[in-house]
Amino acid sequence: MLCPKCRMEVDFSRGDCRGCGTDLLAAFEERALASELREEEAAGAGPAPAVRRSGLRRVALRAALAAAALAAALAWVSPGRAPSGSQAMTAHGFAFDPPLGWTVQEPEAGGGLWTEVLRFSQGSATLQVLVGAPREPSALALAAWVRELYPGVDLSVERTQALRVAGREAWGILLSGRRGARRAPPAAFRGQAAVVSRGRRTYVIQFSCEPAAFVRQGADFERFLRSFEFL
Repeated sequence: MLCPKCRMEVDFSRGDCRGCGTDLLAAFEERALASELREEEAAGAGPAPAVRRSGLRRVALRAALAAAALAAALAWVSPGRAPSGSQAMTAHGFAFDPPLGWTVQEPEAGGGLWTEVLRFSQGSATLQVLVGAPREPSALALAAWVRELYPGVDLSVERTQALRVAGREAWGILLSGRRGARRAPPAAFRGQAAVVSRGRRTYVIQFSCEPAAFVRQGADFERFLRSFEFL
């Protein structure tokens, strides 16, 4: 994208041009509004309808440009805060409604199976999206992958089931486990996980918490899973 004033290449998520300091939102809005007015004058529209239509289009344009800036800025969610509203992970092509009251952890670069890991936490509970290297999703593969998340843990798969995530067939599992005596409490936990593929990418959406909190905090996971979609 080029700055409408100095024609320098710009990053729209910054909000202004590094070369000339132009407010990008205002500049693009001004240029679009001028174009609209010229079109209306050429079509012979009266001044009142032109002003009214241009005003409505100005509002729509501002909303569209602001949304574009937000999407560019949210390549990853800012860590260390409680999220609200929908978040777009444009770097990996998916969006979701983050659980309210949960804290975003610092995204981590993966290794082996995972290329990136996005985590949320609330107390002892953890919810994470793992962006994986190309794999063929299945219930058995998912169980093996989740076990890799908990080295040294006695992990049991209670149930596997077919799911639909973001309009695609997916596998889900219900799991439980117990950490060794050397690991920090809580020793026991329960969790759920779902795996879905898109193209050559695999995504695992995984949740775990203390057994006593499973019903309450598991509801957040279910809402998160329902909101997950590909862009």
